[in-house]
Amino acid sequence: MKRAALLVLGALLAGCGAKQPDTGSQAVEQPAASSDAPTDQQASKPLSDADRAAQADSRPSIEVEMTTQERAFVRPLVDFNGDAAAAFYRMVKSDPDVKRVRMPQIPGLEDASEEERKSFVEDFKAGVYFAKGIRLADGSTLYDLIGRCSTGWHDSATAAQVDVADPQHPYIYMQYFMKFKPAEEGFDTEPQALFERHGSRIVAKSGFAGSLLTDSGFMQHHGLRCRGQG
Repeated sequence: MKRAALLVLGALLAGCGAKQPDTGSQAVEQPAASSDAPTDQQASKPLSDADRAAQADSRPSIEVEMTTQERAFVRPLVDFNGDAAAAFYRMVKSDPDVKRVRMPQIPGLEDASEEERKSFVEDFKAGVYFAKGIRLADGSTLYDLIGRCSTGWHDSATAAQVDVADPQHPYIYMQYFMKFKPAEEGFDTEPQALFERHGSRIVAKSGFAGSLLTDSGFMQHHGLRCRGQG
């Protein structure tokens, strides 16, 4: 339900042309795949979220401790109308840094009611919240990069939500849309940073997201300049 709404919003925008504790998140080097074929017993053994993510993706990642509210909400089976969800979104909306960010207008929902806009606003605010805990290779956070270096939180498709396609292994999907000044011709000035959070592990799911986590010179190497730079 929630993921489908986010994808619909992304399509609309394309057509229109918490306090997160700083627990010292760090990049994680993925282990090399084993050459030993798994036995039938190993293949049938249930995997934890972290093990499942590690086997499914070897892209750059960081470890960020989950809060009690996050763990209570993102667990099988997710109830978007339950007490755990309500507690999670209360925590997100009470974060002073999240409060300072105003959600931009949602194309196609200009005249929508507050109730109709609610899930979009919650997803956007959750995206802002999680950006605070995503530590980049240059020592800043994604929240800092978007707020101080890009044109700001200008895109209402920026969001984070729980994906429940596999009810037994829910995870948080995050997408961030930014706009920078060009430093060189021929570079994309509106890169997308996509992530998935499986437990305490946040995995980069796009090329720019991977650069953010592993390359301290990501701005220069992507031909970008911060706002205010000459």
